[in-house]
Amino acid sequence: MKKKEQGQDTRELSVVEWIESGFTFGNLGNYPQAIADFNRAIEPKSKDAMAYYFRGRVHANLGNYEQAIKDFARAIKLNSHYAAAYNNRGFAYYGLGNS
Repeated sequence: MKKKEQGQDTRELSVVEWIESGFTFGNLGNYPQAIADFNRAIEPKSKDAMAYYFRGRVHANLGNYEQAIKDFARAIKLNSHYAAAYNNRGFAYYGLGNS
């Protein structure tokens, strides 16, 4: 897993920590950093649907609906019971004008 600098120290972050970091940056409106952190969570071919879901939400917030739909679809493929991913995929389709 990639390293994230914390002051002068660096350490390995887990997938969950990258997701939490991306979530925090997304909530702060720093979408480029949020996407970068979610990408790091996904890098090791993560099977964590949450990373794809939250990256999809950031893309949707940016109006990148096609990428959001892909991320929500991947989250659904990894967890077919992920209701929020289905819901947000529907909103992304709506954003594209496909209601």
